[in-house]
Amino acid sequence: MKEFTLTFEGSSVAATAVLMEQDAPRTCNAFWKALPVKLEAVHSSWSGECIIIVPCGVETEKDYLPENQTIYIGPGEIALYTPVQELLVFYGRGQPRWRNGPCPSTVFARITDGLDAFSQMCRKLPKEGAKRLLIRKKE
Repeated sequence: MKEFTLTFEGSSVAATAVLMEQDAPRTCNAFWKALPVKLEAVHSSWSGECIIIVPCGVETEKDYLPENQTIYIGPGEIALYTPVQELLVFYGRGQPRWRNGPCPSTVFARITDGLDAFSQMCRKLPKEGAKRLLIRKKE
């Protein structure tokens, strides 16, 4: 089981997540190869209780076929919308969307520890603005 952490820069707030390798093996592999990343996260405008990173640095193969796609995503689930290299971290209820409606996205990981504190920090983004998020393999 591969685990990684999501930590807001300048904060002790961290969440631990696990890859869902059986459901999205190619996406998990591409994500794991990209780690560590330290990029700005902003609050989603259309997708509900979600923060996003665009572009997120996860490169998929040219012949990538979507895996484990859905528009119904629950709290703590992490998804990738490959057409624009968007990483979505849902801290509450939401649905991946663009201006024109729902966008099926690949759910490939789930937060297993620290979601409550992580959610509180995410809720600050609309008022405080973007924050750097460090995502790295758990040691």
